[in-house]
Amino acid sequence: MTRIKYHFFRFLFALGIHRLMHTIMTAKSSTVVLCFHVIGNTKNIIYPAIPIDVFTRLLNYVERNFEIVPLQKIKEPLSSKKPRLVLSFDDGDWEFMTNVLPLLKSREIPSVQSIITESADTGKIPWPHRYNGLMESKMHEESLKEVVFESESFKIRGTGKNSIREVNRLFQRMLIADPATVEVFLNDLSNEAEINASKMMDWESIRLCLKSDVEIASHTTTHSILTSIQSEDQLSDEIVGSKKILEKQLGTSINAITFPNGKYNNKIVDECRKAGYEWLLGTEVGFVKDHSTVLPRIPMNSTSFYELVFKIYRGLWPS
Repeated sequence: MTRIKYHFFRFLFALGIHRLMHTIMTAKSSTVVLCFHVIGNTKNIIYPAIPIDVFTRLLNYVERNFEIVPLQKIKEPLSSKKPRLVLSFDDGDWEFMTNVLPLLKSREIPSVQSIITESADTGKIPWPHRYNGLMESKMHEESLKEVVFESESFKIRGTGKNSIREVNRLFQRMLIADPATVEVFLNDLSNEAEINASKMMDWESIRLCLKSDVEIASHTTTHSILTSIQSEDQLSDEIVGSKKILEKQLGTSINAITFPNGKYNNKIVDECRKAGYEWLLGTEVGFVKDHSTVLPRIPMNSTSFYELVFKIYRGLWPS
């Protein structure tokens, strides 16, 4: 993040604006679900991981100021004067095991981890991770690279704002493309660049999570964008199939599903309800108002402790 942005949020924190926001949130008896991805000290230009020391400091903050609860407790009457907060983590990156679980376990803090069953089965890196790793590699090449996706050209050179803008534009284009087209594109791109992406959790590590107060949610079978799937059979495999695999492997009921990149529609919601999911997790910004609908979650995507604190209260103002 830019130094100006960093100092802006640090200044607001020094003024105590976060305390005012917390007072308002407490008065509203609000519940917030936070959405994390990679926690670690790895470098990634496009989607930087949250450094371990920053995450630890943030965990200290939420532990002091919130009642950290499992999903199931959202629908129960309030038992604390503090607002409620749920910690959720997506994708099943290995860094969760090494950098996050020991912290949560030592403090007896519950959380949710969303698992992609194909990744747990085979170790395959989900396509957004592959894309991020490949693009980071290309951005470090000196020569101008023209990437073509579905007849549209994207020019990538260096790590400046123009390249990042093009990389993000391409990513948004891929979100609405057919998953098979995305897979072919990434396979072709993999022949040109080295992938810098994290290892995924296996079934043994996922079972260890279950023993440490981590609820396991489905993140579908392949992390395909559900709204882009044309085949009814594939959609069923992503929603119903992933649930069956998780329940068979873990020997427990799977009651939550997290939509890849937060994309869903009414049909997908209906299919998830038919499959028996109680909790549907999206990425709309906001506080939880009705647990029977898709739960909003706050994306925690900054390397700054100060900005992350203010993101917690993002539900206080409209998007």
